[in-house]
Amino acid sequence: MTPQFEFLGNWEMEWSTDPDSSPDSLRGKQLVAGLIPPVSSYNHGIFLYKPGDPSPLQLVIEVGGNSASFAFDNMGNLWYASYDFSTTNQIYMWTAGQIRDAVKNSNTLVTAVAACTISTPHHLGGNDVERDAVGNMYFSLNNGDWPHTKGQVVRVRNNGSSPWPSTTTTLIETLADYDWTRSLAFDGPEDLATHGVQEASNRLYLDMDQGQKGVTMPTVVGSSAAGDADEDGVPDALDNCWQTQNLDQADSDTDGFGDVCEGDCDGNGKVDDSDLPFFAQDFGSTSGSSNGDLDGDGDEDGSDLAQFAANLNP
Repeated sequence: MTPQFEFLGNWEMEWSTDPDSSPDSLRGKQLVAGLIPPVSSYNHGIFLYKPGDPSPLQLVIEVGGNSASFAFDNMGNLWYASYDFSTTNQIYMWTAGQIRDAVKNSNTLVTAVAACTISTPHHLGGNDVERDAVGNMYFSLNNGDWPHTKGQVVRVRNNGSSPWPSTTTTLIETLADYDWTRSLAFDGPEDLATHGVQEASNRLYLDMDQGQKGVTMPTVVGSSAAGDADEDGVPDALDNCWQTQNLDQADSDTDGFGDVCEGDCDGNGKVDDSDLPFFAQDFGSTSGSSNGDLDGDGDEDGSDLAQFAANLNP
């Protein structure tokens, strides 16, 4: 294997899912997290990797702390769980637009300008971040006081668009005492050419078993995504319309929302009265990025209104 570049304390690598179609889009570009010199400061950041450039690493976000793990949701927004051994650890999110502008203008974003901040009761902070098939974000966090720390996996409901469906975390799993460093991943390939689509089934946890008891042999375990709110036989984490039954998962325009859920502008898994203000706000838009563009033709017009009305279930 040929080394591509040298990087201090690399912690994470992810590829942007930015849906923007302009020349400034970061879609498919690689971002990496690691230490900002000097190493002794333990100040982590997230960098854009520019292959072939004399200075291949551009600092995009300064997050500080002892590690920097992040992931992109289905609309290119970047989510990060802080880890700085404080009692004020947070989950932060910067929008795809913020990141795009920072790269273009050679600016560095900081936590103070994050578009979304979620407080967590987890003392030590985050180890890993991933998203599921519909854009919900999962965080591996440490809970408790050293050395009796316990790993936890939490979820933030999310569809990639503001306003966020949730600003609170839902506990998915609590690990044993001392079991605190754990990374996450979905199995199945991710299709970057179709934003919001990810073939995922079981969660895959990599258990590093670090703590007062020392380091044991790594253990890989799977945890089934078994929740099925609409009882259609498709687990919530895989369901492209998780509160409306659609066993066939038909998604004609491949936008990540099932056909029976087109018009679900707030991402709650169904088309109802709460979606009306969002649909009305963008009606007539020709930007190609409206949540109300239900047929994927780049406009929000009469044909979208007809499909919205057909799916509406107040």
